[in-house]
Amino acid sequence: MTTMVGPFTGATPAREHVRDVLMPYGLGCPRIAELAGVPGFREWDVWVLVNGRPDHNQPPPAVIPAAIASAVRAIDPVPAALAGGVTVDGLVFRRRMQALAAAGWSAAALAARLPCEPVHLRLLLSGKRTTVSAALDRRGAALYARLLTAQPPQETGAQRAAMVKSQRWAQRNGWWPAGAWDEGEIGDPDARPHPEWLRGPAPAAYGQARCGTPGGYSRHRRRGEEPCEACKASRRKPRELSPCGTPGAAKRHWRNDEECEECRAAERRRVQDAGRRRREQEQAGEVAA
Repeated sequence: MTTMVGPFTGATPAREHVRDVLMPYGLGCPRIAELAGVPGFREWDVWVLVNGRPDHNQPPPAVIPAAIASAVRAIDPVPAALAGGVTVDGLVFRRRMQALAAAGWSAAALAARLPCEPVHLRLLLSGKRTTVSAALDRRGAALYARLLTAQPPQETGAQRAAMVKSQRWAQRNGWWPAGAWDEGEIGDPDARPHPEWLRGPAPAAYGQARCGTPGGYSRHRRRGEEPCEACKASRRKPRELSPCGTPGAAKRHWRNDEECEECRAAERRRVQDAGRRRREQEQAGEVAA
């Protein structure tokens, strides 16, 4: 190895840490050497530590400097240790950006702050791309923390329209806001949103009736599902009837063969008003001719 300054210690613990922990996590030799931070300890030295020198028929070293061994074993397999170009799962990134979109941050505004290409971010938000680079994942975590309690810009009409469009986009696709996830579960693909959000009306996918409405109850029944509590509650609400004196109430009385003087008087007035408007239009037409 390049740096061979004593005291020395056994190389096996450091070698096993690199081979069995760091490399499977996604750390390569250049990144391990960089994180170790020992002067003179380079990418080639990490390779020799694990593999030896097969070209010279030399096995991996039995001992290495204690400073190198301590530095290597101190490297933890955490996201912050990954090189920026390493590809990682994009679930956490996607859920964080979806939460910001649900709060009104448009894809263009988020892409400008990350930064990344807006079309790339839209593909990640929609799930058409499932992986991101470690560098983008870290930038997304920092942006999420920064915008979590901030409001989207609303100074101009275009900014307000972009905020409403983003919120509707998130609602159509069933994206949950930030408060729906516990931080420890946001990266679990099997995790469900926080119970406080599950008790309320859930976002509906595009083209589907929202939970908490009679249409949502019917959607559950068509699929053979047990309706959620919000949909059951919507079925228990008494149906509001049109007040007397309106066309809706007159139709209801007619269907039920009922008598209502108020609705009959209102219907007479409606017919009289329609006839008067028709005569006025005919007279205006004759004058114009």
